[in-house]
Amino acid sequence: MFNSDIKRAFQDFGKNIHSVALMLALVIPFPFLFIIALIFILKALKIIKNVNENLKDQYLFEFRSKFISAFTFWFFGFLAFAVFISFFILALMYPLLFNPWYILLVAILSIIILFGGSVSMMRAWENLRAYFDENRDNFPDFIWIEAIKGCENLRIGSKLYLFSIFIVPLVIGYIFQIKGYFKLAKLDKLYQFA
Repeated sequence: MFNSDIKRAFQDFGKNIHSVALMLALVIPFPFLFIIALIFILKALKIIKNVNENLKDQYLFEFRSKFISAFTFWFFGFLAFAVFISFFILALMYPLLFNPWYILLVAILSIIILFGGSVSMMRAWENLRAYFDENRDNFPDFIWIEAIKGCENLRIGSKLYLFSIFIVPLVIGYIFQIKGYFKLAKLDKLYQFA
């Protein structure tokens, strides 16, 4: 079993993930909550980094690394997509100034970068699930089961984001993400079920 500091850290991780789940559940009517969700995600990733300084676990290291990579990909992908939209609108207004092949190239580039972000996020959740599988004895059964289901829902949500150019997979992926974060947040009850 983990020592009390590690258990407390995983409980704090669960509390931050619970806050992420709440913010994401309310992000459609209140888009500014996405920024608050990002703050809680960064806090959760810092906790994982601190835990892994003691545990030296490759799965936790890969989870954090792939998660950060995914956000980096998504940031640049959305930036490229914003450039594409801007160029497209300007091309409609001033068709002689913009080469349509360049606009298409920016669109394809943004899709490839966003695709890379989704693949990286899927791998991040696979690594966290592998960590929970390998350390099953360190978690009460109820929390271990919920954490595994949460990682799987988050992986499926990330996979659906691969097809986010279609609206339906984007919406279903969003639902899977919220559900997964709430399940993973059960880690905040680590001491209750110990």
